[in-house]
Amino acid sequence: MVSVDLVKSEVVVKQLKDAVTSTYENTTFVVALETKITKGDVTLKLFDLKAGDKVTVKYTADVLGKQKVESITAAVQEAVPVK
Repeated sequence: MVSVDLVKSEVVVKQLKDAVTSTYENTTFVVALETKITKGDVTLKLFDLKAGDKVTVKYTADVLGKQKVESITAAVQEAVPVK
């Protein structure tokens, strides 16, 4: 994730545009109050997300192209054993 705007309730996510050329673009998603935000089994709030978090955004788009974010899932970092 690139950024979180709590005032506008938006997240900006770096999204793969072209797998062949490994081209990415930033996409802005408006997060509604009913959007489910989770990390593992834990439910989060928008303010829990931080720039740099790896997230998956599930959304639908209406016929006019307006996006409705249904869920945001933050990746759980695996614990690295200390040696």
